[in-house]
Amino acid sequence: MIIAALVFSAAGCVVFLAAHGVGALYVARSLQGIATGLASGHPLVTSAFSSLGPGLGALITSALVQYAPAPTHLIWWALLAVFAAGIVAVLAMAEPGSRRPGVLASLRPRVAVPRQARGTFAAAVPCFVAVWALGGLYLSLGPSLAAEATGSPNVL
Repeated sequence: MIIAALVFSAAGCVVFLAAHGVGALYVARSLQGIATGLASGHPLVTSAFSSLGPGLGALITSALVQYAPAPTHLIWWALLAVFAAGIVAVLAMAEPGSRRPGVLASLRPRVAVPRQARGTFAAAVPCFVAVWALGGLYLSLGPSLAAEATGSPNVL
């Protein structure tokens, strides 16, 4: 699953690098969403990186936009390199478990919400989606908005 998530992430970077229209941006973000969904089954990813990643990502990309060449492409090249290195690293790691038949069946998602919590969960999902979407919007526009509000030419 980790390799699949890294492959989808890398594919999203490739689409971003080649994008020349809004349709490609939707495709790239969709690939990243699939990658996030695949990776989010790992407790470390969902607990630590879901909070750390967006903030750190905004800081790093702002620095690249301000001080590095090719501000709309460099970050995607850098991420593509990180994901490629991640794929190589995962392939080099020893498998911690024993091999058993049924690998394709093990990839089938199993999503369940306890019956008692389904109503609350269904009511909360739109709130979660809205909060993440709003956070993503502000993190993507934050440097530009802050620079304009302060009159600073430095997006970092």
